[in-house]
Amino acid sequence: MAVTNYPFNVSGVIRGTESLAAANAALTLSDVRAAVAACVQVSGTFSATLVFEVSNDGTTWTAVAARTPTSSAQITSVTAPGLVFVLLGGAVQFRVRVSAYTSGTAVVDLGTCGAAAFDLASSAGGAVDTELPAAALLSDSVATPTAPAVGSFNHLYDPFIDRWHPERGNREVALLGKQNRTATATSAMQINRNSKGLILHIDVDTLVDGTLTFRVYNRADAANVFGEAPLIVSSAIAVPGQYFAMAYPGLTNPTVPTGYNQAVNGILSKHWYCDCTQSSSSVSNYGVSAIEMI
Repeated sequence: MAVTNYPFNVSGVIRGTESLAAANAALTLSDVRAAVAACVQVSGTFSATLVFEVSNDGTTWTAVAARTPTSSAQITSVTAPGLVFVLLGGAVQFRVRVSAYTSGTAVVDLGTCGAAAFDLASSAGGAVDTELPAAALLSDSVATPTAPAVGSFNHLYDPFIDRWHPERGNREVALLGKQNRTATATSAMQINRNSKGLILHIDVDTLVDGTLTFRVYNRADAANVFGEAPLIVSSAIAVPGQYFAMAYPGLTNPTVPTGYNQAVNGILSKHWYCDCTQSSSSVSNYGVSAIEMI
């Protein structure tokens, strides 16, 4: 038998070859503790059964399963030329043995590796590893996955609806599109996933007479069962122009950041919206947008 132990820089790599032509003839590697897996190639013309076995003491041997490169099905023996992979699992010794023999010679070429170069459960032709949840697109309202929970991006848990949502950065949102109005306008309900505050941008193009007052409301729940409260209430605006307001935990009036008309010490709730009331029924033209800030 020819057995080669490669240098330390490829620790766990062993090659062995043997021609087996009798019952119980075997190719044995006496120390495979540094190896993770073995690749066994069988060639020749023979009528015999070859099995794969491991042992820690060299006396008691236990059969182990193998598989081919194109199937996840496990096999315990081979009766024809081919190539199989075997996981060694920390065993001390490994052998390929002739368990039944009729005729011919089976040539066994065996190699081990110190790091698994293949995945016995999910390589070509194999089955998906059922320990992990199936891959899926990340989206809002993701149900709690089967343990172990494995994800590529951070998610935040919403205990009220028992769902997970992707963690976001600052989000820009259009609240009220710029257009002519003669009465109170209310934005759609917004859902804040993980932001603490917001910047409100008010762009007034036309204001014939009267004033405009803009408000941002925190709502306790989407259905408004538990009520709502204003987070930002602008001063009455009587002149067209650009106006900015900010709400964020820790901000205090009258300290207003440069370029802003208003600053509020407050936190943005999960559900919120904006409206604008005008004191006159004359036509006004304005738009409102916001940036949720984490």
